[in-house]
Amino acid sequence: MKKIYSILACAMLLLTSWSCSEDTTSGPGPEEPTAPELSAQLQSAQEGTVTFTVTATEGAEVAYWFGEAAFFETVDVTPETIFRTGETITPVSFPATVTIEEANLYVANRIWIAARSNGLYSQALCLEVNPSDEDILTAGEATKTSLSYIIGNVAPDAAVSHTYIELWFYKYLHDQAVAEYGELTEEEFNRLVLANYGITSTGPRTVVWNAGDANEPRDSFAAIVGGRTYVALAAPLLNAETGQMGRAESVEINTPEPDESSARVQVTISELTPEGMLSVIDPGEDVRFFYYALFSRQTLDEFLSENTEKDLCDYLYEYGYVSANCYTDRWGFTVPGAAYVLAIYGVDMNGDTFLQQEAIEPEPYEPEIELTLTPYENEAESLYGYNTLHVSATFRYFDQIDPSTVMYLFTSKEMIDALSSGLSIEDAIQYGLFLRNAMPLSEEWSASLTARQQFSGVLKEDPFTFSALQPQTEYCFLVMTNDPSGTEIIGAYAVAATNAEPSEEEDEGYKAYLGEWTLKGQSTEFWSPNTITYNLRVEELVANYSYRVYGWSDADVAQTTPFVMNYDPETQQVYIQGPQDLGPYNGNDNIHLYFGGMVLGDGDNLNYVNTAPQRLFTGHLYDDSFILQGEFTEFEGRSTDYRSMNYVSVDSATPDTYSRIPGALYDAIYFNIQRAAASGTATRRNYVERPAAPAPALQSAAAGQLRHDVDPRSTRPRPRIALR
Repeated sequence: MKKIYSILACAMLLLTSWSCSEDTTSGPGPEEPTAPELSAQLQSAQEGTVTFTVTATEGAEVAYWFGEAAFFETVDVTPETIFRTGETITPVSFPATVTIEEANLYVANRIWIAARSNGLYSQALCLEVNPSDEDILTAGEATKTSLSYIIGNVAPDAAVSHTYIELWFYKYLHDQAVAEYGELTEEEFNRLVLANYGITSTGPRTVVWNAGDANEPRDSFAAIVGGRTYVALAAPLLNAETGQMGRAESVEINTPEPDESSARVQVTISELTPEGMLSVIDPGEDVRFFYYALFSRQTLDEFLSENTEKDLCDYLYEYGYVSANCYTDRWGFTVPGAAYVLAIYGVDMNGDTFLQQEAIEPEPYEPEIELTLTPYENEAESLYGYNTLHVSATFRYFDQIDPSTVMYLFTSKEMIDALSSGLSIEDAIQYGLFLRNAMPLSEEWSASLTARQQFSGVLKEDPFTFSALQPQTEYCFLVMTNDPSGTEIIGAYAVAATNAEPSEEEDEGYKAYLGEWTLKGQSTEFWSPNTITYNLRVEELVANYSYRVYGWSDADVAQTTPFVMNYDPETQQVYIQGPQDLGPYNGNDNIHLYFGGMVLGDGDNLNYVNTAPQRLFTGHLYDDSFILQGEFTEFEGRSTDYRSMNYVSVDSATPDTYSRIPGALYDAIYFNIQRAAASGTATRRNYVERPAAPAPALQSAAAGQLRHDVDPRSTRPRPRIALR
């Protein structure tokens, strides 16, 4: 139905009377010219066309200027500017009818009008053209497998942008848009959604979406589920090239509640190991499409203990992966050996739904003990690698560990070979030959094993012989316990030699590293290409054996608390071990200062590796350069190399976490080290470009805080809305 719009005159024509004073000497003179009279009236504004009539003094020219009201708020409109900027007409007679085509009637507009005659202007007259208040979008019918909406009150050739999305997705996009762009009106947000996900059609129509229809802007298909709420959106597309839209509307559409379906998908599991599997989900002919996700059994049981299966279906509907055909995924388990559940929320051909849970129970890993034994340096406690070893024991895949069942034996490798009675160490452990000489764990080790399934410590003497550790001597550490059935012994051992005692003879190779050096490189602060500089000082700690290194980072402690670097006389190389415990930080015995290695993890900043002592970097001299090469380590289940080193603090209450300290918030990366005197003219060698930082992982929340335990693909973020 066409609608006639009211007229609001911003400025009405003022008629001005002119009079002349009487001339008693010459009589009446010629009549003075007067400004033309002007009046106007809005006739109609509909379907993109505005019509108004104008009346002025006979023979006058008329000009009008049409545009959005918001634009005129910033413009000083005068009769002169109307004639200079607007459209000018010279009607044969008045009243004259003027028609404006292709007008955007979904925003407030104004028509400014002026008349001109004999070089004089009328006052400017303004007509308000208020935006259309007729809705073009109404909800249509909905079934369990379809929804529709009706587009009306538009011209037959009018372009309209429209779409539908799930209500949860509509809210999600709104929160995302507000976080990125600030508060938005409902209409502004609707336009933003249509700019990203809208499709274009022409004229009035009823739009029907059937489950399975292609939805190209979403790069998906219409996944319409019974008992859910959807949002339809539509707006006139005024300019296809610029994307300019009229008033953007939205309506909610509810699909009927589905019945419970007896349909099921076919799930085939192959290549099942404690670390992952291959799954094939085939919907067959009875299932229209399905949502799915993989959870650990523990996570799902915890969720269902506080929520219902409907809550699980709601979660899968919003957060699960969706497919309408046979789909294959390769999964990696985040908890190797644990039980998992493949949860599937399916929709059959009639639109009815079902929940299917496929139990995944891989063979668990056999319990094992991982041991490391390495020479240990701690300047703060006068411990050196030629008379001290460090042991770390980690118990993996044990349900529970009773420390009273764990025994250990530490002595020289020579003594271990004697106790094994000619058998291999592995066989001797299985036969229990070491048990009569083994010792129970200390209270400290027992508490650590209970809390963290791990214990570690410093070994300064051989408890079997009550003697101090000897330089350049092989030692062996064994640990043993019963397997869960109690019928066998699970054990592990590690062998390591103490370092050679430093020579008293002068070693020119050792002395070559002493002195002042200049480190230049990049910083992990914004990964700036600007060069950062540290002034390093290498001093003797133990002659021909180790050094104190000052100045690594801008932290104050770098000048007062050096880390230790070791020297290998056979290769004339140096190496740095870590983490190094440098003693209490700021006088707090519960918080220690550590110097350790950094590896590249998720995000831009490097990550400190809190592990058993190991080599971080190995170095050698090259001309006037001091080259350090990062060693490889395991971090978060993958092999990676050390990129830098830095100071951190560790609280004994939370030994698995660390804190950056002032002056050491960022790390030196892609650095080289040169003699201080030559640093100004040195050339950079082996420069490596920074790799692309991994994309940050997205975290999602849902009812009961259920979460995906694994993701079969590299990145599956939700769609992101962007301004266009």
